[in-house]
Amino acid sequence: VIFDETFLFVLYLAIEPSLRGTGVGSEALRIIESMHSPGRTFLNVEPTDEACDNPEQRMRRVAFYERCGYSAAWKLVIDENERYTVMCKGVPITPDEMESFRVRHGFSRLFGHQEERSEVASISRTGRARSRPGPGICPRLCPRCH
Repeated sequence: VIFDETFLFVLYLAIEPSLRGTGVGSEALRIIESMHSPGRTFLNVEPTDEACDNPEQRMRRVAFYERCGYSAAWKLVIDENERYTVMCKGVPITPDEMESFRVRHGFSRLFGHQEERSEVASISRTGRARSRPGPGICPRLCPRCH
């Protein structure tokens, strides 16, 4: 968990498989959220609309967060093989706010590229398609960004 006066970012939440479905995860998340007063919380989950080897697990994970009051806000691109859905509770975090949060906390390799920005930047002035990542929010030192 990473938080400041504005946001709470749930970086990772893991519950022992034998305890899933017993309320332990909801209670853990409630306790984490209670430590943060502004109430603007966000996290990343693997998308459910892609081919993968664990579709049921992804669907259960998203359903869990939805039951806890989170909703999908936008898609985040790490690289061609890694994408996430940003889910928020309270007022959704914007891509610019996420970038500002990352910079404030000194993280250079925490977030990916916001998909819509990459798509908007993909058309050059001549009308040809061109791929370009969002500014400075790549979690890896990949050749596309650095």
